[in-house]
Amino acid sequence: MKICVLILAIFFSFFFSFGCDSSEGNETDNESSVLNCKTLSDCPRGYICGDNFYCVPGDETEGNPLYEEDIDDDVTEIITDSNDGSCKTSSDCDADKICQYKQCLNPFDKIWRLSDMKVSLSTDKIWDEIGLGGEAVQPDPMIIVYLNGAKVLETDVASDTFTATFIESVELVLDENDSFVIEIRDADTFDYTKAGTITYSPVPISVFRNQAINETDFSNVISFSAKFEPAN
Repeated sequence: MKICVLILAIFFSFFFSFGCDSSEGNETDNESSVLNCKTLSDCPRGYICGDNFYCVPGDETEGNPLYEEDIDDDVTEIITDSNDGSCKTSSDCDADKICQYKQCLNPFDKIWRLSDMKVSLSTDKIWDEIGLGGEAVQPDPMIIVYLNGAKVLETDVASDTFTATFIESVELVLDENDSFVIEIRDADTFDYTKAGTITYSPVPISVFRNQAINETDFSNVISFSAKFEPAN
């Protein structure tokens, strides 16, 4: 009799233990450990913020305020103000804002990258000494960039050419009180000759919006161009 009671006790103990473990496993499969989410950004990759404010498996675009409204009006993070609202291009924003990450933002105090600089110098100027045949020797262009008087970039010299492309780049954080200068030079044997200078104080909003610098016909420079893009 004692043996039968012992067998029954072991059976019921195993049955209820198995049932509890199975229930907990289902909850783990359907919900992540992240609770009280409000938007997609609160959840790990491959999860969305469900109606019960738990992170559950789902399409990453669902519940994302960049694609649609949030799941609850009380916790929506969509900004509808015209100054900081959603946009497709900078023309959708106020005149002093740019469109970035589908939002109208102030372009200053952000990291920008200056790169892919190209220059074309005048062919009318005698840049260097006269060659043995009496011809004018071609210039040796280079570029120096200053921010508030401090040198932040100096390119290599491109030898004997009127046109050059420079691979160097620099990342900058600009504010509305900064002086930003791009100086194009001819690197002579013993000295430098200024070909032309671009001075911005501050950098115009058109440069941020176009994400490019394009200047033509100044001093002895026919054209200068560069990419000016967000670095983050």
